[in-house]
Amino acid sequence: MNGSKLLHDAKIVTAFSLYPRKIRFENQDADEEVILLLRRHIITTVPWVFAAIVMIFVPFLFPSFFGYLRTTLTFTIPTATQLVIVVVWYLLTMGFVIENFLIWYYNVYLITNKRVIDVDFHGVMYKSISEAPLSRVQDVTYNMGGFMQVVFNYGLVFVQTAGEVQNIEFESVPHPDQVVRKIGEIIHLERLHWKKEGTHERQ
Repeated sequence: MNGSKLLHDAKIVTAFSLYPRKIRFENQDADEEVILLLRRHIITTVPWVFAAIVMIFVPFLFPSFFGYLRTTLTFTIPTATQLVIVVVWYLLTMGFVIENFLIWYYNVYLITNKRVIDVDFHGVMYKSISEAPLSRVQDVTYNMGGFMQVVFNYGLVFVQTAGEVQNIEFESVPHPDQVVRKIGEIIHLERLHWKKEGTHERQ
């Protein structure tokens, strides 16, 4: 998967996109179409977004902390050093936000008319890609557990495959019931297509 290419083409930030336009990925066949693009539900970003907001306001407590050091421990931090500490803190906060956003944005699940693909980014520097052809998919199920998943309608989609092809999991994706139904429809249509091609070959 070419991450920068995906970012350039997917102009709309979304966690559920049916028939997304201008989506291309590495090793995509000429006749292969991306039918469904998924990311983790936007609600899963709340913990790190909340942490980032807290981090933004933390420097407002620095004057009290510096004052405590001066009055209690008779230890004074120069004004220039205080400014450097604040700047470094905000740089770390910015890095924290960018890294978490990119991890969310580039961890994508793709369903095409030929295969299912799971792209996982573990930090900014490492990624892993799992895929399975539709012909190997045996079963697709989903589960939703807990208050948050039921209320916000997201859950785990499990794609069971045959042979040595590894099973694939789509974690915390929106509308898991629709995802399962759509994959089933795609597989059904593709199997009809394969049968039709097989009939033509025999003729």
